[in-house]
Amino acid sequence: MEGSLRIIGYHTCRTNGGWRYIFENAPFISQNNSNQWLTQGYYFWTDSDYWAQNWGETSIRGGHAILKCIIKIDRAYLLDLVGSVSDQIKFYELLEAYHNKLKKADPNAETPTVHAVLCALRLKAQENKAYFPYVAIKAADQRYEKFFYFTDKKKERVFLVTRQQLCVFENAHNYIIEKTPIYPSAFAQGTY
Repeated sequence: MEGSLRIIGYHTCRTNGGWRYIFENAPFISQNNSNQWLTQGYYFWTDSDYWAQNWGETSIRGGHAILKCIIKIDRAYLLDLVGSVSDQIKFYELLEAYHNKLKKADPNAETPTVHAVLCALRLKAQENKAYFPYVAIKAADQRYEKFFYFTDKKKERVFLVTRQQLCVFENAHNYIIEKTPIYPSAFAQGTY
């Protein structure tokens, strides 16, 4: 094993059910549909509450709450598509293999989504855990707040404030070892 990681994640949720219900039951598992980036699981914005707050303000109609959580996971069970080039290569190869399999059945098959490939991999892992041993995935999209050029040649850029998410699968719920309410202030102060 490669060692244990402690990841800080921020879980944003609706305020349905009241503050006590949220504190006792959150984080909540996502819906099981094709809109979930990384399939069904417990979703966290990582490292900062910046995107958790943004998500609450722009995507949740009505009030929202945010919990700061600590996720402790063995590195071998995290597919890190943000911080590990090796994991990115491995996942790219899995994407390509899945696409090639689809093209054998239909030469005009479109490139599958990340969601579709992860669903297939998770299903296959039920038969053979060694094939896809992961219980959490960290990924980011290309939506960011700012970028700056590295040099005056203006070719390569650094992207700042990237949207990074961690999805912990339901069977790894026990890896979520701590949770602290941080938003809104009444929730954070325990005066709910």
